[in-house]
Amino acid sequence: RAGLGYFSGNESGGGSTITQQLVRNIAFDYQYRTERSARRKLEEIAMAVALTQRKSKDEILEMYLNTIYYGNVAYGIEAAAQTYFGKRAAELSLAEAALLAGLPQAPAALNPFDSRALDA
Repeated sequence: RAGLGYFSGNESGGGSTITQQLVRNIAFDYQYRTERSARRKLEEIAMAVALTQRKSKDEILEMYLNTIYYGNVAYGIEAAAQTYFGKRAAELSLAEAALLAGLPQAPAALNPFDSRALDA
């Protein structure tokens, strides 16, 4: 449904899988990955399908967590754990891990270092 919405111009968001997000972030440069075109979306889908045939879901999730942007120049879960909590990812509490899990959706808006984010 989300894919059909994308191509019909009625996209409401939330249509990309973790695999698609990973592909978009590692395979395309910034300008191309932010482009809203059917061609880019089809390439992303094709590459995501190919990746799913070669890697397990756990491997894809690990790759995603190790490359996604968490804000404050922190790329990957280890960098994010150090940046926000001064510890390794394996040492995070459940609450700390939950905060980091939400950050990639809107790193600037959810930035815990920015008091304006706390007011929202």
